[in-house]
Amino acid sequence: MKNFVLPIVMICSCIGLAMAQGHLTEGVSSFHKNDQGEREHSDPSKPIEVKIGQEFLITLDSNATTGYQWQLIKRPDISIVELLNNEYRASKTKIIGAGGQEIWSFKAVAPGKTIISMKYVRPWEKDVPPVKNVQFQIIVSP
Repeated sequence: MKNFVLPIVMICSCIGLAMAQGHLTEGVSSFHKNDQGEREHSDPSKPIEVKIGQEFLITLDSNATTGYQWQLIKRPDISIVELLNNEYRASKTKIIGAGGQEIWSFKAVAPGKTIISMKYVRPWEKDVPPVKNVQFQIIVSP
């Protein structure tokens, strides 16, 4: 019985720490900085808050080998946010057919709020609903 107590205590401690960390970060704009120091966002449930002149990235899982890609449903208000670029980054794994990420870069140009709506589709399939839809709320402050 003694052999099981320590592993159980360690597992419970790890679970408790993971749960506590989730509660501490709740409500905080979800982003991380990539290797170039750019702000990357991937959680559409959290608003993206940026300042005028600041660039930010929206990073979405994607798999070009399936033919699917992310497309803008409706462009954001260009008087508030400007689309700079989008690119696909393949996974670093050697596995054939492995997915990657689409990186969309934007720049905040004026204070205000706008929405970036995107859909995950195969461009040649015209009467097929998107596999996924996401919507990011953008808040630009002075």
